[in-house]
Amino acid sequence: MNIVLLESLGVTSQTLQSYSKELENLGHTFTAYERTDDTATLIKESADADILMIANMPLSGEVIRACKHLKYINIAFTGVDHVDLKAAEEMGVKVSNASGYSTVAVAELTLAMMLDLLRNVPQIDAACRRGRIGRKNSSHLRHWSYRHQSRSIGTRIRSPRYCL
Repeated sequence: MNIVLLESLGVTSQTLQSYSKELENLGHTFTAYERTDDTATLIKESADADILMIANMPLSGEVIRACKHLKYINIAFTGVDHVDLKAAEEMGVKVSNASGYSTVAVAELTLAMMLDLLRNVPQIDAACRRGRIGRKNSSHLRHWSYRHQSRSIGTRIRSPRYCL
């Protein structure tokens, strides 16, 4: 298999070399390129690929359709909205991403942002920066920020494997 990495994955060159050696020892070819947004360059770099690897760079249908041997696109990222999935389906190319990556971090951020909004933190921050709330005029705070100790907040998650 001819495996082509079209952008850096944020790993050291030593790490990349060790993994590429393992692939080559198994009879595969591995080539890594620097990220580019130039379609002609992407087509040239990926033309003979059986497998393309990307992270979050856009991958157009034009590039996918130009890869006549392409069987699989691996996205080392959580989303797939930056890849032309229709073109991949037309060409019979399978696509997968890093499903489940940072699921807990996203859930934590969601809850933190909910509290942020419930406590009016952005509005209070803006008022403080404008000098509307300070030591001498902090009485406005009680009208802007509410206590939520008797309330329940949360999210509903359909799949039990993503429960915290």
